[in-house]
Amino acid sequence: MNYKIDNFKINTDLTFYIEIRDKDNEYVVIDEDELWFILKSDPDNDDEEAILISQGDLASQGASGIGYFHLTKAELNIDPGLYFFEFKWLRSNGEKKYFPKDRPGKVNALKAVWDHD
Repeated sequence: MNYKIDNFKINTDLTFYIEIRDKDNEYVVIDEDELWFILKSDPDNDDEEAILISQGDLASQGASGIGYFHLTKAELNIDPGLYFFEFKWLRSNGEKKYFPKDRPGKVNALKAVWDHD
């Protein structure tokens, strides 16, 4: 799985994608699967305690192993700070995988310069 999630600004729209490849670096067909982006305030929280859970768009380019995520300003109306993320991949055959494998990734939610308290 290839992805890059940079720090992002809160209260803005955010679009990013991930690529899923096999051990031979070939794209995996995922258009009949489900892919979820899960954002948590604590890496030990269960999915039900997540700040944000968003389902990826696999219909557009899932046949080419690419999943898009479109997060809205309303979904990213969160407090600035450090968050933890992971992807949950549910295969059409019932297999479930989480990425990153060992521990959630880290990302900072930043306050935009035009935001005022």
